[in-house]
Amino acid sequence: MNEHGAFSPEYLHKYAWDYFQLHAGQRMSLFNFFVVFAVLMTSALVATFQKDFKMPLAGMGIGLCLSFIAFVFWKLDQRARYFLKNAERALAELEADFPTATGKAEPHVTQLVRWEAHQTEKIRAMHCRWTPIAQFSYTQSLYLVLAAFGLVGALGTVISLFRHFCWIS
Repeated sequence: MNEHGAFSPEYLHKYAWDYFQLHAGQRMSLFNFFVVFAVLMTSALVATFQKDFKMPLAGMGIGLCLSFIAFVFWKLDQRARYFLKNAERALAELEADFPTATGKAEPHVTQLVRWEAHQTEKIRAMHCRWTPIAQFSYTQSLYLVLAAFGLVGALGTVISLFRHFCWIS
């Protein structure tokens, strides 16, 4: 803080960057934990489909749990994404004061956060967001993985129920 009670631009940039790094790291750790946990649960679910397995309702429980955990991690990621977007907005605002070679108000390549957002908008305008040739965001990719595991859990639940009722009759 300087003698006028204001923080220096360097301090504000470090503060925003540290905030971004913290939440980006948490988001990655959370996703990595989810993938490991979901793979283990999917393996357990598949094991319940073995012909000799005598408790098909265990697969229903595992499938329901997998779908529920995918939902919970989706909600946790939404919160982490909110924090990251706040940090990106702060960094972009700070970058707006960076001097550029052109002196124009539009984003410049040396303003990394602003430039990336600008370039991403241009790329996405060229393609529909969900086509294979489109540039997927980290969020879209992560949500595809969460949805896939959620669907595996739901499908496993249905198969387990079917096996249970076929086994009884």
